[in-house]
Formats: sequence, structure tokens, C-alpha cells
Amino acid sequence: MNFAKKHYFFIGSIWGLCMALVVGYWAMNKSLWSMMFSFDKYNGFVPIFCGSMTILSMAKMFDKKIKNESYWLRGLILPVVIFMTGSAIGCLFNIMNYSAEYTFASQFYDYVVKPMYWLTALGLPAAAILGTGLFMVVYSKAGPLRV
Repeated sequence: MNFAKKHYFFIGSIWGLCMALVVGYWAMNKSLWSMMFSFDKYNGFVPIFCGSMTILSMAKMFDKKIKNESYWLRGLILPVVIFMTGSAIGCLFNIMNYSAEYTFASQFYDYVVKPMYWLTALGLPAAAILGTGLFMVVYSKAGPLRV
């Protein structure tokens, strides 16, 4: 079994996180450092870290457990599941920006719902495209692309 098939989800997740970094930089016009520490009390790092670690942990787990090589599972469903779970965990950790000044409901909307909406709007199509593209490269009939 070649390296790309053995670490399929992990490689895809690393690519996805790198693309998210580029899109985040482009959309916010901030450096990685300022994106991670842009919230009050410097806790932007924790949601980003927890979401990323969730994504990488799930990818590693799926690499060990999932042996089915179907396009629907490896190329579409599981990349989206990995992305959505990591996004949800990161957004839930974002509620640590809560302040007693405002109602919890309005802050839950600002710190969890809005980020989850934008992550889904931008990241869900990207996860599906990345999963499909990686599947085509790794599982093509001609074999993996060689550089």
C-alpha cells in the first residue's frame, strides 16, 4: 500500500488546513498571527487549535479504520464529515469570548452561529472539491501522479 493511500485523509486534511489559511488570509487580510490572536483576551488561538486538532485526529482515525475505497465514502462523504466536525468543535470553543455584558443568545449567535455559517459556506464546497480531487489523483487507474 503506498503512502498516499495509507495516509489519505491526513494528507487531504493538511491540504485543506493550508487552503483555509490562505483563504482566511485573503478574506480577512490579516497574517496568521493576527488571525489567531485577533479576539479579546487572545483566545482566538484556542478555537483554531481545537478545530484543527479535531480535523487531524479524525483524519488519522479514518485512515486506520476506513478500508473501503469507494469514491462516495473516501472522496465526498468523509472529507465533508471531517471538515464539518472540526468546524463545529472550533466554533463551540469560540464561545469562550463570552462577555457578561451582553445576553448569551446574542453572543452565541455572534461567536458560534455566524462563524459556522461562513465556515460552511466557504469550506463545505472546498472540502468536497478537495476530497474529489485527491481521490482522482490517488485512486486513478494510471496510478498516483509522480513528481
